[in-house]
Amino acid sequence: MSTRLSFPAVIEVVVEIPAGSRNKYEYDEEAKVIRLDRVLSSAVFYNFDYGFIEGTRADDGDHTDAMLLIDEPTFPGCHVWARPVGVAVGPDGALYFTSDSAINGLFRLRRVQ
Repeated sequence: MSTRLSFPAVIEVVVEIPAGSRNKYEYDEEAKVIRLDRVLSSAVFYNFDYGFIEGTRADDGDHTDAMLLIDEPTFPGCHVWARPVGVAVGPDGALYFTSDSAINGLFRLRRVQ
């Protein structure tokens, strides 16, 4: 018997790290700003916009992580309406894969190549 997760049709993703960036940003809860945490090594960068789902908390108390599949990188602090297309659960909790709501036809993660 398989269990299906139910997702809302649209969620709000706050971008912390844009695609192609080597800068690792973190949201500072107290100051309510995004801060530069560190610069990653030269061979490492983010393939997609990475951030969190606004108004959520993961088991570790941090915001729930989200990877945003979008045509062009945004910027740290950008709020994007997105559609959930999949989830992966790892040792750090769940990572939700989302698609910019303007990308037509992407409703399931298996369609990403």
